[in-house]
Amino acid sequence: MKAKALLLSGLFLALATSASAAPSTTLHTEAVPTSSSVRDFAEIARSGNFDDLIITPNKIFNDVSGTAISKEGRIEKHFEVEGGYGYLKVYIENKTNSRLDVVVTHVGTNFTYKTISVPAKDNRDFISYQFKEYEKGVRSGGYVLTFKGGGDAGKPVDAYYKVLTSNNKNDF
Repeated sequence: MKAKALLLSGLFLALATSASAAPSTTLHTEAVPTSSSVRDFAEIARSGNFDDLIITPNKIFNDVSGTAISKEGRIEKHFEVEGGYGYLKVYIENKTNSRLDVVVTHVGTNFTYKTISVPAKDNRDFISYQFKEYEKGVRSGGYVLTFKGGGDAGKPVDAYYKVLTSNNKNDF
C-alpha cells in the first residue's frame, strides 16, 4: 500500500513540475497590426515562439435569416448592427407572383438606407459598400426591414431574407 501511495505521489510531482516548466503558448485574439504578413507568420511558426502571435479573423457579426409571411401585405423584421461591423448585406427572395418592396431603415434615426424592389419569383441584394454614400459602412444600432407586398402593401408577402454584417467588406 505504501509503495502505491509513493508511486502516485511521484507521478503527481512529475506532472506538476513538467506543466510549470512548459513554455506559455497563449493565443491572443486582438487586432492584427497592418505590417503582419504570411511571411511573418511562417517565421513565427518555424521558431515555435507563439507568445506574441495575434490573430483576428474577419468576423461576420450578424447572420440573421428567416421568412417574412403576411396575408395583410406588410410585415417587419428587426436586426442589429454592432459598432465596427457596418458592412451590410441584405438578400431578399420573393416567393410571390407580384413585386415586393423591402425598406431598410435605421430605427434610432428613422433614416431609410434603401428600398429594394424585388420582381415576382426573383431575388435581390443590397450590399452597402457598393453605394458611394455607404462605402465605409452603415450606422450601428437597430434596423427594421419592412416588407410590402405588391410594392404598396396591397398584396400578400412571402419572402426569404438573410442579413449579414461584417467588419470587412470582402466577406461578401
